[in-house]
Amino acid sequence: MNLGIVGSGGIVNTCLDAVQKIVDLHCVAICVRKQSINKGEKLQTAFNIDKIYTEYTDLIHDGNIDVIYIGLPNHLHFQYVKEALLANKNVVCEKPFTSNAQQLEELIQLAQREKCFLFEAITTKYSPSMSVVKQYLPKIGAIKLVHSNYSQYSSRYHAYLDGKVAPVFDPKMSGGALMDINIYNIHLNLLLLGMPMQVYYIENKGFNGVDTSGVLVMQYPQWVSVCMGAKDCDGLNQTLIQGEKGQILIHGPANDIDSVELILPEEKQHLVADKCENRMVEEWLFFIDCIVKKNTAACDAALQHSMRVMCVLDMARQEKG
Repeated sequence: MNLGIVGSGGIVNTCLDAVQKIVDLHCVAICVRKQSINKGEKLQTAFNIDKIYTEYTDLIHDGNIDVIYIGLPNHLHFQYVKEALLANKNVVCEKPFTSNAQQLEELIQLAQREKCFLFEAITTKYSPSMSVVKQYLPKIGAIKLVHSNYSQYSSRYHAYLDGKVAPVFDPKMSGGALMDINIYNIHLNLLLLGMPMQVYYIENKGFNGVDTSGVLVMQYPQWVSVCMGAKDCDGLNQTLIQGEKGQILIHGPANDIDSVELILPEEKQHLVADKCENRMVEEWLFFIDCIVKKNTAACDAALQHSMRVMCVLDMARQEKG
């Protein structure tokens, strides 16, 4: 299967490294802005990519490409996915899928109309550790409290403090801690626990109104889940699920789980799942399998999960006005 990539940021490097580890996937073209041509040429050389484009329309109309991967700033996702689907290409888009649920609904309907596969690249959903957590979750009894933290001091935060605003710190570009980093916690919680009844968001605001860090509270019928996400400070990245009979401790950030620990009154058990060196490999194996086997049911299920996450993000921001 042949892949075309748009973008040249850090996530594209990670994606290209993952592609090299998958036998049935080959990156044959990359598209970058004209002002980023030097970065594009370095990627082309490093990963042995056949073609380099500076016009997106040329990439999506390349007949040799089966799938388009979009690794661009958040606010560009909707339009770039839409154009690729209209060109009858299967699409994998980085998180957050879109800027709001209405945009995602439009893309889902378009993908179905064009008979194309559409996926959100969200490593949390495809982590082998998630299956382990689901398997052992009943052992801790009725859930009461859930706490997820993914806090990572951004390499762009120092420049932001000096007034240089990168897209990830620009609210007009769908930036901020909720959309960029806390979204992984939300994915993890919804995968394990389903949709909440109510959502509240409390944020630390930067000088331009962006949330540089924040706490999302999700109210369920029988428990409360708290998701912390920060780009202005570091933290202990983990998820703790507390039940009446014990706890499950998920070590590591929600986008790259290290290990899982089951903690019961008379027992402590480390639960190990086989994990690829590159966290994006598992998701790409899923995407390829769906496309090759024409497994629209699995694709639709993944899209509906992404829609639930986008609805929670909408609820959080609407609650803040």
